[in-house]
Formats: sequence, structure tokens, C-alpha cells
Amino acid sequence: MGFIFFLAIAAFLLWLAFRSSKGYWEVPEGAEVLWLAGKLGGQIVLSDQFLEYRGPAGEKFKVLRSQVDTVVLDAKGAGQATLKIIGKGTTLASVTWPRSWAEKAQAWMLQRLETAAAKD
Repeated sequence: MGFIFFLAIAAFLLWLAFRSSKGYWEVPEGAEVLWLAGKLGGQIVLSDQFLEYRGPAGEKFKVLRSQVDTVVLDAKGAGQATLKIIGKGTTLASVTWPRSWAEKAQAWMLQRLETAAAKD
């Protein structure tokens, strides 16, 4: 059992390294990045035009920054929370994470979106 678990972890780490070598984690110049638990949690990229998330297992979303009004959390059971990107009264994107990641991401996004709105 332990050997199978070791092989699964090794395969996952090799897969991450392969994805990294293909430019999956590349960030546009001038964009801000939030890493969630290193590459194991994925990254949120906030550029001049887009707000996007790239997860380690290929899950992702990408929305226009100009359409984002706010970011909210919906609590789930067992320490989970769904982070929702809201624009014009519609959910543009959502992702379920551990509650601490969702709270960290929400605070980070709201701070940057409010700062950008104040500059306009």
C-alpha cells in the first residue's frame, strides 16, 4: 500500500514538472500572481485585461477584469468554500477550495480590484 502511494506521489510530481516545462505557469509581464500552497494549489493571475486561475490538475477559469464586480465566498461543509467571481449579477466563474485558500484568494482579489478602481 505504501509503495503504491509513493508511486502515485512520484507520478504527480513528474507530471507537475512536465507541465511547468511547457510554460503552463508563465505569467504575462506586469501581472500580479497569488500562489495557493505553492504549485500544488495553483495560481491566480491578475493582469491588465484578465483575472484567471490555473490549477495543478488543469482546472482553470479566465474572465475579463472589466466585468468583475466582486468576489464572494459560499461556505461548504468539511472546511470547504466556493469562491465565486460575480459580474453584473451573474456568476462568471467559481471554484471550490479549502476555506483558508478561498479566504486568502478573496482578500487578495478584492484588494487589487479596489486599488485598480480607485486609480480609474
